Amino acid sequence: MKKKIYAIIQARMSSSRLPGKVLKKIKQKPMLHYVIKQVKASKMVDEIIIVTTTEKEDKPIVDFCLKNKIKCFRGSKLDLLDRYYNCAKKYNCDPIVRVTSDCPIVDPEVIDLTISEFLKKKYDYISNNLENFILREREMTLAYAWVVGCGILM
Repeated sequence: MKKKIYAIIQARMSSSRLPGKVLKKIKQKPMLHYVIKQVKASKMVDEIIIVTTTEKEDKPIVDFCLKNKIKCFRGSKLDLLDRYYNCAKKYNCDPIVRVTSDCPIVDPEVIDLTISEFLKKKYDYISNNLENFILREREMTLAYAWVVGCGILM
């Protein structure tokens, strides 16, 4: 049986450099729309979940998800790893593709190549940004949920 691949996109409104950037408009659509569109273009990702915080300021992200029929999970503002881990537990996600919400040009082909390599070589963790050989805007990681639970994803 084929493993279901989940992409979890981390999003919050409280960016220190550009607050609200994930919902800032690019050609009349929020940046998060383009990130989701790119991840959906992956042939290997089966489901997308947005992970955000329980803070009131992140409610617009939840509203965006509801409007666009995207699953959303809310967790700790201060502990991103905890958000990922509890989201993975709730939705039984294993493995997880980690994508940040400020990467509107994340490459679906790179996602698919990374997933293929991860599954073929039976890795526990893989990333395309360990050697800084890829643009920051196209980075992503993939890991099994137990690896996230051990705190290795960061």
